[in-house]
Amino acid sequence: MSCMKCEKKAVGDLGLCKIHLVERRKYQMRMRKNRIKNKVCTGCNKPATIGKVRCEQCRLEDRRRYKTRYDAKKAAGLCVYEGCQLPTHGKAQCDKHMELQRKYIAKKRKQAKKGK
Repeated sequence: MSCMKCEKKAVGDLGLCKIHLVERRKYQMRMRKNRIKNKVCTGCNKPATIGKVRCEQCRLEDRRRYKTRYDAKKAAGLCVYEGCQLPTHGKAQCDKHMELQRKYIAKKRKQAKKGK
């Protein structure tokens, strides 16, 4: 399949070549930054929830979608983060992601203590 904008070979399922994929990504990032600056939801262009980048409706839909993915990975016995490895010790995540989560939580606790 060739690129929709030129005759080069398309990569991925968007029907664009590497050059046009990069251009599309840059455009999307500019639009996202502009929406955030104007306090507009990055998903639907409605006013964003105060202090967030998404409106409440999009946030609820994101949570529902993430929970569905989480539940499916957990039911399949895969790591709930990336579905990368089988979890050990009866946990929901693999050892790699469990360690990353521990470091993240430790960092957040340290930051919270500094803020007090």
